[in-house]
Amino acid sequence: MEYLKNHQEITNTELKKILDFIITSFKSDYEDGRTALKSIDDTIRRIWDEFIETSFIYKYKDHFEEVYRIYRLSLSNYNKNKVDVVKSVLKNEAHEEFLKRLKIKKVSNYTYDDDFDNISYESFIIHLLKYDVYQNTYNRLWDNIELYKLFYEVNNYEDFTLEKFDGHVVNSPLFRKIFSEYYPSKKIPIAVKRIDDYLNTVYDIIEDSEELNVPVINSEAKDKIRKQTFEIDEQLLILNLCLSDKNSIPLTEKIKLIILIGEIKDDSILYESSSNNKVYQKVNKGILRRGSSNTMLDTIDSIKIKIDEFDLVHTKQTLKKHRTSLISEQKETK
Repeated sequence: MEYLKNHQEITNTELKKILDFIITSFKSDYEDGRTALKSIDDTIRRIWDEFIETSFIYKYKDHFEEVYRIYRLSLSNYNKNKVDVVKSVLKNEAHEEFLKRLKIKKVSNYTYDDDFDNISYESFIIHLLKYDVYQNTYNRLWDNIELYKLFYEVNNYEDFTLEKFDGHVVNSPLFRKIFSEYYPSKKIPIAVKRIDDYLNTVYDIIEDSEELNVPVINSEAKDKIRKQTFEIDEQLLILNLCLSDKNSIPLTEKIKLIILIGEIKDDSILYESSSNNKVYQKVNKGILRRGSSNTMLDTIDSIKIKIDEFDLVHTKQTLKKHRTSLISEQKETK
């Protein structure tokens, strides 16, 4: 398996390609006046649409997605100080799983092209390594979103990277270096770790000064809060985010959300069994409840518009993730 020696070159070539894609996308959106979050959200969607969904492994995911999963899990089986870890996994665990997957019967009512029938392991490795770059990129754009917002805002990509950082990216030397260089008069944000209600490790991004955590709300902003109205489905989805959905929204944001949505007129849960109560079902299930995904997308979009003026960063990110998930599910069912 001499071709295994080329794995780093394959990865580096594809990584450069996708880095250029992201930076070009960001620069174009910047020139068009789009916000950082909008550009990042659109770029994440395009990574899914143009790279992941069009890949060989995704095309035949019933056969080869498991090979990728085994590949990722097996990377921890080897000591990087003694062997080439990627080469070892490709030679052993990934190869064994690939051979097993070739024996699986073809899925009925699915079109198989010549690329499936003629696949060799040497060719498959190229697909696998590219797919790994795409998946890592997709996840990293979410994980490092605060850093990419900063790159976008300063419109300088000299130090742009898709690397994984220890802890939160806001606390990384790279983020602090760029922020202090372009915003010398501002306090550098910090990410403070805490354990949420579901025992997950999450981070709250704050300024260095504790008093800056308390925003000053003028009378105009208070009027906006009082005048903002939410439809019942919007209220119930927000309650799901606050009570049932496993997410990283901090308690402070949840309190703000509950205040924002105001009074819930439907009090049927007070006298109906929860198993038959629509309010309970919607709050409990959230985006997973039965119904039109288009309707749910409309509800999410409406909420995003109504909370746009408020400091609800984690909520907005959670809604974006749910929106992307719904769109992906729609495409898979077509």
